[in-house]
Amino acid sequence: MLQFIRERAQSWIAWVIVTLLIIPFALWGINQYFDGGKEIAAARVNDAEISPQRLQQAFYQQQQRLREMLGANYRPEMFPEEQMRQQVLDGLIEQELLVQTASGSGMRIGDTLLAATIHAVPAFQQDGKFSQQVYEGALRNRGMVPAGFEADLRRDMLTQQLYAGIVRSDFATPVERRAMQQLLGQQRDIGFLLLPLADFVAKAQVSKDEIQAYYDAQGALFMQPEQVSIAYIELSAEQIAKGIKVGDDELRARYESQQANYSTPEERHARHILVRVEPGADAAVDAAARAEAEQLLKQIRGGAAFADVARKSSQDPGSAAEGGDLGFFGRGVMDKAFEDAAYALKAGEVSEPVRSAFGYHLIRLEAVRGGSSKTFAEVREQILAEIRNERAEQQFYDQAERLAALTYEHPDTLEEASRELGLPIVQSEPVTRRGGTGLLANPKLIGAAFSEDVLARNNNSEAIDVGRNQLVVLRVTQHQPEMRRPLEAVREDIVSRIRRDKAAAAAREAATALQQQLQQGGDPALVAKGARAKWQRVDGVLREGAKLDAAILRSVFAMPRPQDGKTVWEQTVVANGDIAVVGLYAVRDGEVVEGEAGAAGDLERAAGEAAFAAALNGIRAGAKVTRPGKQQ
Repeated sequence: MLQFIRERAQSWIAWVIVTLLIIPFALWGINQYFDGGKEIAAARVNDAEISPQRLQQAFYQQQQRLREMLGANYRPEMFPEEQMRQQVLDGLIEQELLVQTASGSGMRIGDTLLAATIHAVPAFQQDGKFSQQVYEGALRNRGMVPAGFEADLRRDMLTQQLYAGIVRSDFATPVERRAMQQLLGQQRDIGFLLLPLADFVAKAQVSKDEIQAYYDAQGALFMQPEQVSIAYIELSAEQIAKGIKVGDDELRARYESQQANYSTPEERHARHILVRVEPGADAAVDAAARAEAEQLLKQIRGGAAFADVARKSSQDPGSAAEGGDLGFFGRGVMDKAFEDAAYALKAGEVSEPVRSAFGYHLIRLEAVRGGSSKTFAEVREQILAEIRNERAEQQFYDQAERLAALTYEHPDTLEEASRELGLPIVQSEPVTRRGGTGLLANPKLIGAAFSEDVLARNNNSEAIDVGRNQLVVLRVTQHQPEMRRPLEAVREDIVSRIRRDKAAAAAREAATALQQQLQQGGDPALVAKGARAKWQRVDGVLREGAKLDAAILRSVFAMPRPQDGKTVWEQTVVANGDIAVVGLYAVRDGEVVEGEAGAAGDLERAAGEAAFAAALNGIRAGAKVTRPGKQQ
């Protein structure tokens, strides 16, 4: 449709089509037209589709999580793009299968639970309370909108509901519990030596032929990803609002006409005594209740403390024990007759008996708060922002329609829209499909920049909704296809890689020779000394809390029990590439304590996880999953 308009933008039919588009813009909102055309699904799961946009959004979110987790240590080359994209797609397919299964089982996430979950997130709160503005801002910073986030969260909560239902359904037998305690409390006596990889790296030599051969064989490691430079114009209500001028007369008129909006509602703190009258009671019962209330009022006016009389005689189970204390309340909370009486009292006064739907009340007013109005000076900036935002929003929708029309009519330039609407054209640095920073971290913009219509046909993008009342139209100004970086640019990296590979091989060879000496009965301390290493003996190693490298610890508890007093020897690679030669001397099982819940809980969780994995495999086996479009 849009290509058809562009090709005929100067003909009468273009104006007819644009007019037909503008009418539903006005009636239904412009956002429905900014989501792009139909694209090949990234995957189909039974009858549901996973769109390329959804995959891109999830991919972007995964990148963000990795950046936050690793901080300054994050490097894009650590996570090959295609591999990570496929992993993300696998996760979306799994989630869709779980959502379909949960929905088919009648599970639902209601609006109330969804809202409560969102409101409880600290990142969406201000001064300890949920803030809609903070919420929308936090999502906008991640290139998300509330509707999309809430839909994703609802799906996540639904899958968690299914997960919990399966995982928590398993249990452990007494025999399994005892075995688990023995394993969890198991202690192992070990010794080990470390061969530093750095010692072998320093000795590794690399020739020119090896560098060239590595470059030729491992070319994929040195590819510079496809890049585009982007020019874009941004239309936002926030920017429009900054240019709107409002006079003091208008501000004061708004203040006077809406003064209630700038006042603190009055609240009253009261105590009460209730003499209950059941619904439908006859006149005699009603009269008796009133007489009882009047008798209690007489006691209070005779000097009895209101709170003491309430504790003894009030028939309100919710407040009697608190001396009838109801705390602070505003209008519209209490029974109308009760409210009117409470608001007619002054602090310290006690009412006559007041008839409500529940019976007769005696009310004592303890305190009054609120009810004051802010001065014009106090709320001037607030009123200014309100009026600016109202006008900016209307201007935004008017200009958005014009922006859409101008960029359709002039598909090969942003100049016309920029000149007529007064919006600057911003030129970006080159970005890859992984996105950039600021606005260019938004997956919608990156998806548009690399779309066929924008990249291959060199057209303007459609207006892209990137936040509340915020649109962007972009075009590609320069395209750099994926290419292998020159050898000279990556030479040092290749030398480093080859040296490390050679060093790792030499270290393994040395470790194997040392392991053979130890297996033949060599003294560990002497063997370590001969290798310029240090032998370290550690007894009573536990699975949890041991101050050992994680790789050594895993290796220790994977080694078989020593037989006939013979030490078991193995080698393992630790996190920094050093190689450890490890000896296991003895194994002692943990103590069994009958009735101990911890081991049972661990075992039941493990059994539950296994049950969930089996259920997921069954769901996968019965599903029809296809991947029509491979994402680049």
